Amino acid sequence: MKRIESIDNRRIKFANSLKQSKYRKQNQMFLSEGLRNVELACTNPEIIEHIFIEESKANQPRYKCILENNDIDAYLVSDKIIRSISDTVTSQGIVAICRMVDYSEYKFYLDEDVLILDRVQDPGNLGTILRTAEAAGIKTIICTIGTADIYSPKVVRSAMGSIVTLRIIFIDKIEYIERLKEEGYQIIVSSLDDAYDYSKIISIKTKIALVLGNEANGVSQDILDLSDYNVKIPIYGKAESLNVAIAGGILLYKLNERKLS
Repeated sequence: MKRIESIDNRRIKFANSLKQSKYRKQNQMFLSEGLRNVELACTNPEIIEHIFIEESKANQPRYKCILENNDIDAYLVSDKIIRSISDTVTSQGIVAICRMVDYSEYKFYLDEDVLILDRVQDPGNLGTILRTAEAAGIKTIICTIGTADIYSPKVVRSAMGSIVTLRIIFIDKIEYIERLKEEGYQIIVSSLDDAYDYSKIISIKTKIALVLGNEANGVSQDILDLSDYNVKIPIYGKAESLNVAIAGGILLYKLNERKLS
C-alpha cells in the first residue's frame, strides 16, 4: 500500500496549491473533497490524478473499496496531512485531485436542454444550482465570464459530485449563444421585466437554453437582447424575490414538465 508520510511531499504541496484559483487554472486540476464526491469521481477514473485517504479510515468498507480500485492512484496519509489538504473544519478523511475536462467543442444532442449561468457569484448558490441541474436531468452547463470559479472547493462541495458528471463549458463571447439559436434553441431568460409567467415554459416544444443571472443585477443586457422569452416565478408573499438557486430549481423542473404534457 502506498503511503505519504511527510507534509512536504511534492504531491501534498501540489494538492495544497490547488486551493488557489490561479494554480487550478494553470494546471487544469481541482480538489474534490468528501467521500460521496470522491466515490462519484471514481465512476470516471480517467479524471482522477491522485486520491489521499486518511490511514485510520482505510479499513472502512467504502474507503477500502476506493483503495482497492486498480485504476486509481491512491495514497494513505496521516490525519495531519489530510487536514492540511482539507478545506473543511471536519474532514471526512478523503480528498481527490481531479482533472478538468474541456467540453468547449461539445456538440449538443438535438433534444437536449442546456443551462446558462450568467455571472452567478455566490459559491454556495453555484454549487446548489449544479447539483439541482444534474438532478433535473440537465447534462450541459454553460458559464459566462464573471461566473464564480466553478472548481473552487466550496462550489465542488456544494455540488455534491455533480461537478464530475456534468459537461461544463466556459464562454467569453455572445456568439456562442447566437450559435445556440442557430441550432434551434429557444433562449429563455429568468427576468422580472416584460416576462411571462414561468408556466409558459411548458408550451415551448423546441430545445431550451435556460439563463439564470447574477444575484444582484440579473441577466446581462446582451443576453437579454437574444432572449426569445423572459419568464418569472410569481411571488405570493411579501418577499421581493427568490434566491437564484431556488428560482433555478423551480424553472429546471418546469422544463421537465414539457416531457409529461
